[in-house]
Amino acid sequence: MFSQLLVVYREYVFNQDSDRLLTINEAARLLNISRQSFEDWMLDPSLPRIVVGRSGTQLRIPKRGLLEYVRIRSERWFENR
Repeated sequence: MFSQLLVVYREYVFNQDSDRLLTINEAARLLNISRQSFEDWMLDPSLPRIVVGRSGTQLRIPKRGLLEYVRIRSERWFENR
């Protein structure tokens, strides 16, 4: 029973505010990885991102796109070795 509740809770947390734009730190925290690991992921051009700000140097990651990217990457884990 507890494990079923945990799954439901995780799905709720991951899908909450799915249209939100995340900073690099927020995206890394959501995935429970280091900022450096997430910056390594950003070398992959298929990871969705949006450039914001007047200077055009701030990056934001759409939460929905990030979760889709993780889903696809997890299905193809053997290609990322």
